[in-house]
Amino acid sequence: MFKAGAIAFLFLVIVAGGLLAAPEFAVLDVRVAAHPSQTRVILDLSASAQVKVFGVTDPYRLVVELPEARWPLSQPAIEAGALVTQARWATFRPGVGRLVLDLTGPAQIRGQSIQSPVNGAPWRYILDLQPGTRETFAQA
Repeated sequence: MFKAGAIAFLFLVIVAGGLLAAPEFAVLDVRVAAHPSQTRVILDLSASAQVKVFGVTDPYRLVVELPEARWPLSQPAIEAGALVTQARWATFRPGVGRLVLDLTGPAQIRGQSIQSPVNGAPWRYILDLQPGTRETFAQA
């Protein structure tokens, strides 16, 4: 009897510990929209966040670094004609999450912003990209 109770207690401690360790910050949704002159990447967030973006070449990718987060279970919708071909995310290290955007070629950051919740919408991080050159990509 004691052995079964001890095992059950240990199980509860492990499960509760896992729940407590889950990140509070969440990326609720990721979308990629194609416009004639730019591609817009939109992240719906549970709260405001510090965001860092940098480029990686061969092949061209942009890395969006933000706090460790719970991520959506589904892959993002990426519109045809976007500079982004694929997106994936993971925890890079404790406290740091990364969204990696595979690109069709070099891109340039046209703008980026964090938007406060409006009319029931969540916090949003918006990243606008336009076609670039290898030189402008290195500046991302």
